[in-house]
Amino acid sequence: MTTLEILTDRILPHLGRTYSQWNIAPTPVAAKSPLFLPITAPREQGFTAVVLTYDRLDSLFTLIQKLVKAPSLTKVLVVWNNQKKSPPHASLWPKVGKPLKVLRTRANLLSNRFYPYEEIETEAILTIDDDIVMLTADELEFGYEVWREFPDRIVGFPSRTHVWENASHSWKYESEWTNHISMVLTGAAFHHKVS
Repeated sequence: MTTLEILTDRILPHLGRTYSQWNIAPTPVAAKSPLFLPITAPREQGFTAVVLTYDRLDSLFTLIQKLVKAPSLTKVLVVWNNQKKSPPHASLWPKVGKPLKVLRTRANLLSNRFYPYEEIETEAILTIDDDIVMLTADELEFGYEVWREFPDRIVGFPSRTHVWENASHSWKYESEWTNHISMVLTGAAFHHKVS
């Protein structure tokens, strides 16, 4: 087969392979670990919003209507964390032009937002709480674009700072907005699905 490939490359040089394509072993196609991510994530995939909720329907429905305005959003997964109450009937949910699925959980855990649900088909995930309704579609899109540049990182909106306090010899947690941050909360954050 190699001889035929060489002849094809010489006859049709514009379709020919480069030196590195011929001489460097191909990388595994299935490598999806963050250690092997490309420098930027593919734009065409978009992101999946995983919304953690319990019982705040008004803010949940407002959030869903804001999320679907983000052009790169491909799907909304609502993680229903209330085992004592069923989610509303499908007819009561906002009518949106993007796929929306409600997933019921077995236990009320904050970590349910990180479960690798099979419905997540994109590399990028936006985990967001049902009460984070202040973000605009432009801000969500900006967050996604920043994550695409750093797909091995968590990129989010609520940030915090921790500082060492000499007087008490302990760490202090700061929620005031400053230009220095040391952590990103996952109440509204983009991350890779295998992180």
